[in-house]
Amino acid sequence: MGRRVERILGMVLLLVAFTVLMLTDPWPGRQRPQLGSGQVPSEALPLVDVGALGGVELIDRTEAALGRLAYPWQRELAGWELAFLPGRPDLRGLTLPAARRIEIYVRPADDVGIIAHVVAHEIGHAVDLTFNDADDRGAWAEQRELPAAGWWPVEGVHDFDTGAGDWAECFATWQTGSHSLSTVGGRCDAEDLALVARLSHDR
Repeated sequence: MGRRVERILGMVLLLVAFTVLMLTDPWPGRQRPQLGSGQVPSEALPLVDVGALGGVELIDRTEAALGRLAYPWQRELAGWELAFLPGRPDLRGLTLPAARRIEIYVRPADDVGIIAHVVAHEIGHAVDLTFNDADDRGAWAEQRELPAAGWWPVEGVHDFDTGAGDWAECFATWQTGSHSLSTVGGRCDAEDLALVARLSHDR
């Protein structure tokens, strides 16, 4: 009889310990990351913030869009933050180098494909800022036969009209299969995508 009581007591204590473990917040004081497929939570990984979006359907679409990206951006871009915000009429996405922050402006009518393309484009900018130097950008410009325009957008010049925008559009094509919207380089062929893959990691 005594052994049976001990076994029951042991099972109760185990259940209590498991319950406490499940209820404990592994990210105290911060929003839990919404991770893409195949990613492992870590304090070193960038935070994904969807709290500003106004509906479950939009949040589901952003999560589905992230799931389409095979590039391990959370590992390669440790320290960056990706935020999903309500749509803007003038912008779909913005990369803020000093803050190491990417903002995606999600419009109610945006489908998963559009969101995935915008996310991949902005991640492409962050990858360019993180891994590429003047020689890498020169190699890209030569590969794509880009005109002698500036790499970075300046006031009055659209992102798609620059080397940086052309790179980011091919990065988006590499990740999502969508067509490039670059006005200076056009669509991205297999050789272009192979160069994107080579330049998108620490070397």
